[in-house]
Amino acid sequence: MKLSFIVPTKNEETTPGVIREIYRTFGKDAEVIVIDKSEPRYRNPLYKTGAKIVVQKRGVYEHALVDGFRMAHGDILASIDPDGTYSVKDLKKLVDYTARHKEYAYVGGDRLDCPEAAMPGTIRLGNRLFGVLATVLMGQSMRDTFSGSFAMQRSAYDQIRKMDAYIAGPTIFQMALARKGFKVKCIPITYRPRRGSKSKISGFKPLFAFKLAFNMIKGRFS
Repeated sequence: MKLSFIVPTKNEETTPGVIREIYRTFGKDAEVIVIDKSEPRYRNPLYKTGAKIVVQKRGVYEHALVDGFRMAHGDILASIDPDGTYSVKDLKKLVDYTARHKEYAYVGGDRLDCPEAAMPGTIRLGNRLFGVLATVLMGQSMRDTFSGSFAMQRSAYDQIRKMDAYIAGPTIFQMALARKGFKVKCIPITYRPRRGSKSKISGFKPLFAFKLAFNMIKGRFS
């Protein structure tokens, strides 16, 4: 069984360590594709990791994911944010669960029981509310739809691979899969305080939250 990992990154000094840990955990045969939007001082160390480095030429985080998965060849496709908040040990947990439970097309990490230091109250509340919205839209129980650590079945992804990106985090894959009648699931993972870079999302941003909600609804029914 071939495994592919998409690592979207932008100016995160923890990325090389995460890539090396992926290889230690899953073996050198794992396919690791880094979609990088970094400045040269962050990008140059990536070339020493053995991963495939692709300079991101369009869009934002969601575009990095969509473009990266289109390049991947694995039977199971997975992703992890390399900012230090997610652990590769938990990524293995997600990949193993996906391999064992083929009835689920998508298995995401559930971070919502993490310590306050890792996820401030406003962000946690927002994630819970988006989880409720996703549950209503998808007709399936979902708690943490924006988790940056997840895995997908290749056979299911092949039916949505022509999708394009829009601003809604990894939820874009879940919505696309739900439209095709696939099942998705969240399982608990750990979540740690960010190391080496500042969060790109902090505090309560009503307009951004509204845009996310609108895009989730649009993505479910468009």
